[in-house]
Amino acid sequence: MNIERYLPMKFRHWWGERTATKKLRRERVDLNDPEYLKMVSGYMDYLEGIADEKAYALTKRIERKARHLYLPIPNYPRDWKTGDENWRWSVLSQPVLTETAVSKLRTTIRTETAGRREHFIAWVPAVTGLVAAFTGLLAICLALVTIKCSQSDPTSDPTAKSSPREAAATISQSSRDSVTSLPAPP
Repeated sequence: MNIERYLPMKFRHWWGERTATKKLRRERVDLNDPEYLKMVSGYMDYLEGIADEKAYALTKRIERKARHLYLPIPNYPRDWKTGDENWRWSVLSQPVLTETAVSKLRTTIRTETAGRREHFIAWVPAVTGLVAAFTGLLAICLALVTIKCSQSDPTSDPTAKSSPREAAATISQSSRDSVTSLPAPP
């Protein structure tokens, strides 16, 4: 079982670079040595494989977004050996979008999502205004109901007088009465 396959790409890249650097420091080889050149070539192939893995993951992600938005994706070329301006064949034998195709597809995705968002955002102020108007109307209705209820039964509330001064006087008089009605200490 190859556990490297299940590790994240950044970790694999870091680990490959770390091991190659340690090997070079440890062995102190001649730069023209065929063994050294073979090792460097293998390392460069490894790095190219990692770059192609990243490009393949990016291709799949962009393809998925484009399909979700019903955008056209460039057709695969008929001859993979030569490729075309939109696709290339990776080291890992997987079809990968070229950088120009990725930038074109990203631009179309960006404009499509902006257009869809613009359509949605056009309704936000109207809905917000309706919600605010409904809330204000509800507050007015509740205030009118409260006022109506308090005017219809003035006997239920002893503080319901015609002015705030009379209400305050009634409250202070009732508090004085409760204090004077206490029994005297022995």
